[in-house]
Amino acid sequence: MIRWIPVMLVSLCFVSAVAAAPSQKDNAKPAEAPRAEKPDEVSLEENDQFNLTRDTDVRLDGEPIAYDDVPDSAIIMKMEVAPDRRTIVRVFFRSRK
Repeated sequence: MIRWIPVMLVSLCFVSAVAAAPSQKDNAKPAEAPRAEKPDEVSLEENDQFNLTRDTDVRLDGEPIAYDDVPDSAIIMKMEVAPDRRTIVRVFFRSRK
């Protein structure tokens, strides 16, 4: 009789675990990941250029710097433009190491 008690407990745990497992439906389709919104894409013609103004915030490695003092080897990390999509508001450079 004592051997039947552990067998019944294991069986009870197994049956309850199987009953609690969610069933998969044949017609269930996988959940789609939410799509990230892309920023507005702008097509620029070859002769279009960005405009740099006196109010443009230019930074090199996080420090303010004059645009003329930016080394030629610096890389543009980020550039923010005005709503007209031509005037540069901020430009962030990183110096090459």
